[in-house]
This record gives sequence, C-alpha cells and structure tokens, in this order.
Amino acid sequence: MATRPASRDPRPRRRAPIPTSPTPMIVDRPRRALERLVRPPMPAPGDLLAPARRRPVRRIGRWRRWAPALAVAAAGLLAARATAEADGQRARWGASDPVVVLARGVAAGDRVVILSENCAAAIAALFACWKIAAIAVPVNARQSEREVGRILDHATPAAVLMATEVCEDAMRHAARLGATECAGDFGRLHMATPFATDPESDQEIAVLLYTTGTTGDPKGVSYSHRQLVLHTLAVAAGLGTVPGKGGIKRDDIYMPITPLFHVHGWGFPYIATFLGLKQIYPGRYEPARLLSLIAEHGVTFSHCVPTILSMLLSAPEAATTDLSRWKVLIGGSALSDGMARQARSHGIDIHAAYGMSETCPFVTMADMVASPSTDDITIRTATGRAAPLVEVRVVDPDMRDVPHDARTTGEVIARAPWLTSGYLKNPEGSA
Repeated sequence: MATRPASRDPRPRRRAPIPTSPTPMIVDRPRRALERLVRPPMPAPGDLLAPARRRPVRRIGRWRRWAPALAVAAAGLLAARATAEADGQRARWGASDPVVVLARGVAAGDRVVILSENCAAAIAALFACWKIAAIAVPVNARQSEREVGRILDHATPAAVLMATEVCEDAMRHAARLGATECAGDFGRLHMATPFATDPESDQEIAVLLYTTGTTGDPKGVSYSHRQLVLHTLAVAAGLGTVPGKGGIKRDDIYMPITPLFHVHGWGFPYIATFLGLKQIYPGRYEPARLLSLIAEHGVTFSHCVPTILSMLLSAPEAATTDLSRWKVLIGGSALSDGMARQARSHGIDIHAAYGMSETCPFVTMADMVASPSTDDITIRTATGRAAPLVEVRVVDPDMRDVPHDARTTGEVIARAPWLTSGYLKNPEGSA
C-alpha cells in the first residue's frame, strides 16, 4: 500500500535564548501531540528518523514502529512546548537537539548511556533515543568512575550523553571520558563516542536499566516498546479511575522525586507525558528546594522512597508549606504506619506501591478507593491491590496458594505483560 509523504508544518518557529541557569526544568502540557508524532516539525537528520515519519502502522504487532507513540509528545513536547524557568524568568525552546546530537554517531539498535540527574535534558535524551530507534540506558551520574566504568563495559554503548549543565557529577565523567561539548536547546550537553559497541539485534528493546546491586553486582534489565506502552496505559488506567482528586488526573502537576535511572522513574515520566501533564524536573533532591517548588508551582503528584519523604517532612520549611493538595506514592521500601501518619498530619494523600526493577516496576498499589473513607492507616501502607493486567499470588514452596489470613507468609509470584524477559548477558540469572 502506497504511503503519502508527511507534510511539513508551514508555521515559522523561533529559537529563544538559552537560559543562564537551566533549573528547575518544567515541561508544559504537550499540544497537537498526535499530529506532531506523525509529522515531526524538524527536518529529519538522515534516514534514522524514517520510522517517525511514516503514518501510523496498522499492524499492532509491530511495536517497534510504535516507539514514538509511547512518548505521545516526544516530537511536539520537545520541539515546541518545552519551557524552562530559572530565577523567575521563563524561556521557550525550539528544536529537540538531542535527536540531532545522537544522530551524528548512533544507529538503530545502539545503546546510549544517559548520565544525569532528573532534568528536562535527560528526558529529552531518552525520547531522542527512541526517535532514532536506539536503546536508552539511564545511569546514576553520582556513581564512582569504577561503577560507571563497569556499566559501560557491560552495556557496550555507542555513545554516552551527559547533561553537564545541571549535573556536576556528569561533568566529572565527561572530563574522564574525553567528551565533546554539544550546546543546544536543552543547555550544555557532552557526548562521548565512539565506543567498541555491541548493537542490540532485537530492535524491539526500548530501554536498558541497571539494578541497584543490593544483592550482588548490578544487572541489566531490558524492556521493549510494547511493554512500556502497556505499562503506561495500565497504570494510567488504574490511577486515572480513582474517584475524586485521588490517583493521577489530567489537571495534576507532576514532579518526580525518583530518578530516571531508578526503574525509569517508576514509569511516571511516560505516564505524565501520555496524559499531557505539566512536569517539573527539580535536579538534585534538596528538601528546601523541593518544598519551594511544590509551593511555587502547586505540585499535586509525586513519588519517592521513604527516606526522601522523611527528609522533606523533617525540614523546617515543611511547617510553613501547604502540602494539602500533594499526592505521593511511596516505593523502594515499606511505608511505615508512623511515616504515613506524619504525612497525613500535613494533609498529604499518601499511599504505598510495590514493584521491582524486573517488573517495570508496577505490581501493586494501596487501595486508593477505600482509603479516603476510613481513618485506618494500614489501608494506605498495605501492599494493596494488583495493578490492571497484573496477576499476583502468594504461594508456599510447593506453589500452592497460602491462606489469605494476614498471617501466613509465602513467596510472591506475579504475571504481567511487562515483566522483563531476562538480564543482559546473564543467561544463568535469567533462567
């Protein structure tokens, strides 16, 4: 079947000056996202952008060609709707530079390590990888040279992209790797290439994540575009149907307090982009700064680990900050009853969620429908109910279901369409 060429947007686009300070990063609601998904507003740098220039594929089974579909705003959001606010001044940006930067030395199937803290540049780089059919590998820039080097040796990326304007640790790695500066719309970036790369033959893969290494060396966990799309839709459906203001809604203002390298921010940057939420990327997690951003921008939805929430609630600024509209999901470790009560005393709508690096990560979340109608704090701290499309069982050593008596322990097993298929270059661990 013949395909018609994509028309170009005839409207002129203006490039605004790059702000002197890039933080905090704010991404406004995407506009005309679906149209921009099919018709990118910027000239394609070579054939690498060809998949994004085709009209929507009719065969749902070919998920790789749906790569930009997950980032419903990758073209529109990054090309025309990105904003940054620094020192009270807002600047609007133009073309999505990371796409152009990566197209210089990255091919489809290559892995690209993204070294940064949570910022708009890191999100732009991740979407840019998918736009050229590369695999994004978010990595913690605060890790030591030895730890980062071990990941580079294992992942064999074609390039390392570092958001050096917002992350001093990334600058340190850039100097060590001999990276070249690439100034652009999202501030100063550095890119190191080429490496002795080992391209991924399976171009269904979208992202490669490394576990924290709690029980051993970090392991590379990969997810396909299909899995990320299903995870995004399912979690958005589960949280979006919570009555009232609970869950996550179209008018929420989102600020992640979980880094991108921690199970891709629990998938919420994709969900927030899919729903078209205003997004605030705060950079380094400093309690006073986070509380200031919550107050200044009216943040209504975040997620974090208990340690971060404890730091926020213990900060002197918490006593004078209105947190009554703030909804927070807690993961990474158990949410204690004491911390939940402390959060509730500040008016925070807090709930626990459960998942792992190998589960993309959502498996269960606390019952957000029942919690508003009761003072029973254990409903908010419980592991809760399975997310949509997830089946969870607790079994004994013979794989028999244990009694549902709130006392008997067992092993948790889960089935979902987004569980990882295995670890990179680790067949023993994947068996």
